[in-house]
Amino acid sequence: MPRLLKVLYPVLALVALCALGVFISCGNGSQAQVRFFHAIANTTTLDIEFNGTVDIRGVGFGSVGPGSGYATVPAGSLTVEGLATGTTTEAFTVSNVNITAGTEYTMVASGPNTSDVNINSFADNNTEPADGTINFRIIEAAPQGPDSVYVYIVPNPVVGNGCASSYVASGLTVNSASSYIPAPYNSNGGYWIYVCNSAGGNPLIAGVDIGNIGNSSEGSIRTIVLYDNSQGTALGGIKVLDDLN
Repeated sequence: MPRLLKVLYPVLALVALCALGVFISCGNGSQAQVRFFHAIANTTTLDIEFNGTVDIRGVGFGSVGPGSGYATVPAGSLTVEGLATGTTTEAFTVSNVNITAGTEYTMVASGPNTSDVNINSFADNNTEPADGTINFRIIEAAPQGPDSVYVYIVPNPVVGNGCASSYVASGLTVNSASSYIPAPYNSNGGYWIYVCNSAGGNPLIAGVDIGNIGNSSEGSIRTIVLYDNSQGTALGGIKVLDDLN
């Protein structure tokens, strides 16, 4: 085989793998995938900058950016900066936010205002579960709420006290995430979420209808983010992110 072809074949194979998004030495080996959830109260819509480059634009309070999928950002130790959308006016900056190459993350910025911002990155598992199964994960990002909460995902129709049902994330503390909690597809009409102050206790958020999720022929994944109200005075928001199916 001519020497040129011996050189070109491995190069062409590498290019093909890169085109498929394989994380090898293609320029992506030092990058990660991030979606950014804005839970900073008393704050405008933000553009999010990673190590000096704006990668996610127009994220409103209580929402995630990009609107679907993930942004590709540098891996390693990041400086994350929030800018008032469409400007260079800095709202906050947080250094030493660490993420690993080749991993998908839900990154959550929370706080009562831009002077007191905490950023946490939670690695996502988007592997499809078994058919007819929904994997729920809860992220607690409400620093003005209680020290810990109990979250119940209750099949519709709800019978009795929603704070004494099944599929519970128990004692979830601020700036943490539950494991993925499997639940069977509910053909009777989806689920309600109750956020409670203790096991079987009083509801802090007394039932939010999250609708009919999934079906019997495929697996689905949802991440549920708890966050403060817009004034930053108490736990007050629930956002369901459609991770898969």
